Amino acid sequence: MTRPAGPNCWDCRYLRITWDNRRPYGCQYMGFESRILPCLEVMRADGRPCGAFVAKSAHQDRDGTSKPVDQTTQRQDSGRKPPFTGINLII
Repeated sequence: MTRPAGPNCWDCRYLRITWDNRRPYGCQYMGFESRILPCLEVMRADGRPCGAFVAKSAHQDRDGTSKPVDQTTQRQDSGRKPPFTGINLII
């Protein structure tokens, strides 16, 4: 008998990666950090799939319009290059 698949934290907007090596994953919605993915921690503690799952939305520009993340921007090259700074090596 197989269990129905619950939500995946990698697709949730509330997943965050922490700097703590002992608890690398966190849930912004529930406010906790864990050694395992929060969806698995919730399943282990409560026995039910996470109810706070919200799918990540498309990337939003500053003007509020959204577009798929895989599209490139229309950034133009200014043509200016930073000045070259030489490094003196003493051998």
